Amino acid sequence: MFATLERRKNQKDTLAPYFFSGTSVAELGIERYCETQIHLRERNVHMRRSSGISLNWRNLSLVCGILVVGGCSSARPPTATVAQAELAVQEAGQSKAPEYAAGELNIAREKFDRAKRAMDKEEYERARRLAEEALVDAQLAETKADAESTRNAARELRKTIDSLRGEAERQSRNDY
Repeated sequence: MFATLERRKNQKDTLAPYFFSGTSVAELGIERYCETQIHLRERNVHMRRSSGISLNWRNLSLVCGILVVGGCSSARPPTATVAQAELAVQEAGQSKAPEYAAGELNIAREKFDRAKRAMDKEEYERARRLAEEALVDAQLAETKADAESTRNAARELRKTIDSLRGEAERQSRNDY
């Protein structure tokens, strides 16, 4: 605190000649700006030296690399993903998919089998990817089967509507 008071006193003393010497305010502003910048640089250098912490980018990248490699090597088995895929393949097999979307269902079953084999070999990333693909393929097969079933129902409904219209037209002709 004493140093701050001393600095302020010195500042007053250093500014006095400017006011009495006829130096313009613009010149004074530039000089003060330069003095402030020099002071800030000196303070930053002092703070870096006193902190004792040196940030070395190579060390930082090395630590990050170790964390990434360590995180990848301890991959967990994707049991939940494989279980979801198994359930989806079973549900698709019990729906109308074998009848209307047999190709997609077979692809889903094949990918699920490959996912189980990858799990046995402890290739967890590959197993997760194959299980996700099997899940999507099973959902696709089930959706295609539902769509085809709905199309067939709509076709039957149209036939029924057409036959009822024909019957109604014949009735209306007979009434005249």
